[in-house]
Amino acid sequence: MPSKTKTPEEPQPLTGSDKVEAWRLECLLRAGWTTEHAEVIAISDVDLHKACTMVEQGCSSALAFAILS
Repeated sequence: MPSKTKTPEEPQPLTGSDKVEAWRLECLLRAGWTTEHAEVIAISDVDLHKACTMVEQGCSSALAFAILS
């Protein structure tokens, strides 16, 4: 019986929107957002500048998330 080995799948190239979302996520994480909240905000229409500023100025990411969501 021949063994079945899986070949790794080729990674799919990132689309333009994937790149934007990845950049937004990076900005949010650098500003101090938790990963859990940053991932949701990064793919939303929330104003990135406002979201980053809130956390940089001392608002917790949980509270900022509640306000902006």
